[in-house]
Amino acid sequence: AVGFTGSRQGGRALFDLAMQRPQPIPVFAEMSSINPVVILPKALARRGQRIAQELVSSFTLGCGQFCTKPGVIVALRGAAFDRLTETMSALVNAA
Repeated sequence: AVGFTGSRQGGRALFDLAMQRPQPIPVFAEMSSINPVVILPKALARRGQRIAQELVSSFTLGCGQFCTKPGVIVALRGAAFDRLTETMSALVNAA
């Protein structure tokens, strides 16, 4: 069997090759996921600093090569969101 995490194009190429074999082999692929994270307003207001730290830790873990890393962050614009992005930016620059 083949395990793959990455682009749809790369995963599809592996799958197609595996299926062309005289005896096909299974391909387990996680391809092109964006893993959205939704931050609700009260959570952002109460735990914004901690959320920023956890998000940065999540997407810098293993240089971003984990399939569970967040790809899109959804939150309402406002002062709390501005603080979140400023904190995340500083943490990323420090990393």
